[in-house]
Amino acid sequence: MAIQFRRIRTNPDGTTEVYEPVLRNGMFVMADRVVHEKHNNKLNQFFVAEAEAVKARLASGGGVSLRMRGQITGQQNLITASEVEVLF
Repeated sequence: MAIQFRRIRTNPDGTTEVYEPVLRNGMFVMADRVVHEKHNNKLNQFFVAEAEAVKARLASGGGVSLRMRGQITGQQNLITASEVEVLF
């Protein structure tokens, strides 16, 4: 079974929303605050091809985020590693 990533959040209206990774050209979009303190700055963003590498980056902590999209709202956010659930 492939590695999957998700975040579950309760919206202000009380609905529960599941966030899933955003893929661009088949690659995960991540960001690292080491490059720039503002995590959504384009300079911080990088692409990762393999889910195993994403898992390793998230496990390392240190300001790494994964770009995810809500299934209900369609809103995209960079989600901090501690809020991303890794499923096997």
